[in-house]
Amino acid sequence: MEQPANDPLRSRLVLLGASNLFLAFPSALRHALGLLAGSEVSVYAAHGPGRSYGVEAGVPGLKFPGIARSGLLEAIEREHEEHGAAPVTALVTDIGNDILYRSGVDRILEWIEEVVARLRVIGANVAITSLPRENLEAIPAWKFRLLRPLFYPFRPMERDEVLRQMREVQERLEELGWRRGIPILPTRSEWYGFDHFHLRRDAHDAAFGSWIDTVLPRKETPTCGGDPLAAGGARLRLHRPAEFVLLGMRRRRSPRGWTIAPGARLFSF
Repeated sequence: MEQPANDPLRSRLVLLGASNLFLAFPSALRHALGLLAGSEVSVYAAHGPGRSYGVEAGVPGLKFPGIARSGLLEAIEREHEEHGAAPVTALVTDIGNDILYRSGVDRILEWIEEVVARLRVIGANVAITSLPRENLEAIPAWKFRLLRPLFYPFRPMERDEVLRQMREVQERLEELGWRRGIPILPTRSEWYGFDHFHLRRDAHDAAFGSWIDTVLPRKETPTCGGDPLAAGGARLRLHRPAEFVLLGMRRRRSPRGWTIAPGARLFSF
């Protein structure tokens, strides 16, 4: 059942990212909804494999608008304006794709700053995940040459330049966090798999659980047992966003909420 988000008392959860969030989305939602048990929740999500924060990007045959241009920020700002203040929690993840898209460090940080600033205006508690710097520094040259064409076939870029920009983006994120009082959440090397930047499937719960715990404090009373999600993992990953381009054809629809659990609705952008 789909219906607009018109309950002024609902908490609002914002989840932004690319392939890691896309693959771990059911785990992330289960953890967050467990912490928010008993609350009415509107979840605003923008994710997808190969997604960018500022430009249209994705994987061959499937592209998404840049997260900052997806309509998500406008939607949550509109809900705030029409229905008043409510608790807002936001997790910003998967920033590294834009390095391989040759966006440039300045533009990447401009997009992240825009997202953060607009969320903070409506009172959001925001946290940003670090790039997996330790893992990426350890990637051998042969493996980079093997993987770069597989994940970014039309984006030629040298390993040393990718690593240089990664270091600069991370440093600029930490400066942004210090300046705005935003947690820059650490990664752990054991969470990542063969390619050094995708989370291992068996680490989804640990990674997103650790990050979400930082922005969503645990309740004093324990939540009831069982799976808080009524929707299955495959359905959650494949829930189509408000706009995307499939095989060259642009698809748009009104981003109306999908009930994913009692009291919880998902709005995908």
